[in-house]
Amino acid sequence: LYQEHRTVLSIDHGFKPDLTATLLFPYVEKSLDTVALGTQRASGIGDASVLLKYRVVDKGWKRSAFYVALIGGAELPTGTTSERDAGVRLAPGLQPGSGSVDPFVAVSATLSLDRFRFDNTVFYKVNTEGSQDFDEGDFFSVSSSVAYRFLHTRYPGPTASVKVGLQYRHQGRDQISDVNVASSGSDELLARFGVTLHPKPAWDIKASVDVPVYQDVNGMQLAQDVRLFFGM
Repeated sequence: LYQEHRTVLSIDHGFKPDLTATLLFPYVEKSLDTVALGTQRASGIGDASVLLKYRVVDKGWKRSAFYVALIGGAELPTGTTSERDAGVRLAPGLQPGSGSVDPFVAVSATLSLDRFRFDNTVFYKVNTEGSQDFDEGDFFSVSSSVAYRFLHTRYPGPTASVKVGLQYRHQGRDQISDVNVASSGSDELLARFGVTLHPKPAWDIKASVDVPVYQDVNGMQLAQDVRLFFGM
């Protein structure tokens, strides 16, 4: 059984209406329970991310809008990679950090029609070699969702919405010293269900759950069970 908990601080700054910078600072807790080794745990600062989002399309009309944004950035090797258990250095997958610089790009489009909102995102991240000569496989995802605002009151009153969506995720094979790891890499399709509450102008509260619909893992690996998200 493998469990991972991430607490992420996000800082955003808008340079102008169509250009935003974001910094993400995670604190990571990981644990792995096996029959052979018992329980191994690690915690600490994870890899920070910096990204820029530039809105290239901004169309608005009565009670509707359409946006397209380009996103680029990188995960930086700020996390610890030397955690030990019983004096033994933990495997790369259990370390809070990767020790690598991992650039990523994305394209995101949003269409709002009255109380409905449609979001689509394509994301690709290049994972480079980090600590212990470990190179996690590149990551690619495509996601699509639709949200409906079921509660809508006059500003600055509260609003609330529900969301359903699908995400396809592909993880390439890992490498150690430029040699492919047999039991690595995966393809999965996740269903997402979420709710967002906007109680007043300065606050957003979100919760969602990802449930696997389809999974294909190579070799002997742990499959994904469920992913929970809560944010303010």
